[in-house]
Amino acid sequence: MLEIQLKPMIRQASFTVPGLKVGQYVTFSAAWPTELGITPGRTYQVMMEQMVRAPREFIVPAMGSNNDYVEVNLSNESGGQLLYPTSGGFLHEIFIAFKPYAGFAQMFSPSDQILMRMPSTAEVYTIGTARLRVLGAIFPEQSTEDDPRIRLMAVYRMVSVFIRLHVLGTPSTPTTAAFDKSVIVFMVNRLALRPIANPTPEQLPPPQGRGLYIPYLDEVTFRMSPSSLGVAA
Repeated sequence: MLEIQLKPMIRQASFTVPGLKVGQYVTFSAAWPTELGITPGRTYQVMMEQMVRAPREFIVPAMGSNNDYVEVNLSNESGGQLLYPTSGGFLHEIFIAFKPYAGFAQMFSPSDQILMRMPSTAEVYTIGTARLRVLGAIFPEQSTEDDPRIRLMAVYRMVSVFIRLHVLGTPSTPTTAAFDKSVIVFMVNRLALRPIANPTPEQLPPPQGRGLYIPYLDEVTFRMSPSSLGVAA
């Protein structure tokens, strides 16, 4: 599951990272793969929780003529940020925020498929084209540490999700800065789950109950067929 609710860039707000709590319920979509340490379609109860702040710093080159960027792998793969659970039965609720810097971010999964995209084949992310390279751009002020608006639900062995960092310059030299430092603040809510064999209506997601429904990444990015999503073709 990926949830992005970016705030307007002119708005300032004070916000406490909510996060799931002990005793709450989550239900995974039936579209989740079977080898990820959870059962697709099953409801779970949160038994333990621990919120961990994990900031990361990156030196990002300006795009320039080489279209340079830094790619950050959030998974537990070699070279990744190790933000995913290391065994089944756990869920990591990852909030993603940015410190101010002179650039923007984009999210990919896999590394060659941008997650926030348009349906038209003429509107495809292309780094060599000025207009198309900023498709799906997330600016630092849209998801800040005091008001994080990006939430990724990660389970064991889930497909890798990438954040691509770009630099456009600095306020004093908007087009000629060679580098800038980008700080991503990850707030990882580590959750231990217990499967519920026969959930009550109250434990299910809306409209029946108050549980949280967790769709698979392909569902929230419109990569599945309309029929598999329950949408009329």
